[in-house]
Amino acid sequence: MEIWTCPNCHREFFRQNQQHYCSHHTIEDLLAERPPELTLAFDALLLAVADWQPQTIGAGKAAIIFNNGKAWMVVRPMKAELDVAFFYGELLKSPVIKTARLDNMGKNKYIHHIRLRDESYVTDEVIGLLRKGFNYMLKPTPKKKASAKKGKTKA
Repeated sequence: MEIWTCPNCHREFFRQNQQHYCSHHTIEDLLAERPPELTLAFDALLLAVADWQPQTIGAGKAAIIFNNGKAWMVVRPMKAELDVAFFYGELLKSPVIKTARLDNMGKNKYIHHIRLRDESYVTDEVIGLLRKGFNYMLKPTPKKKASAKKGKTKA
């Protein structure tokens, strides 16, 4: 996949002229003034998923977005924990998932939230769930079937 870089904010995307909100924040900006445990948790998370390809990682206004052609994971630094959101085609059950619901951006995927307080929360189970989300978002989006037009037909 070819990478396109926004000339304004320098974020990287997989589509030319990808629609996005330009942000001049960095990952370091988003983790600044947070407890050091959150930076360690983010670093452990990043080490676990950084080699998964294709992938770009960029900072938005309030979140770090992991993209493999589609945003597959969004990390929001909070006061005392990282909110890690990922997508999957069905509702997943796990004790590490804090909340999960149908995503309001599409009716064919669920958004799952995991909370990380420090690097010990980045477990094999967490990484396995994230890998499911990564792989799911690599799949092509199903095309909607064209519906037949209603009305009179010519004879």
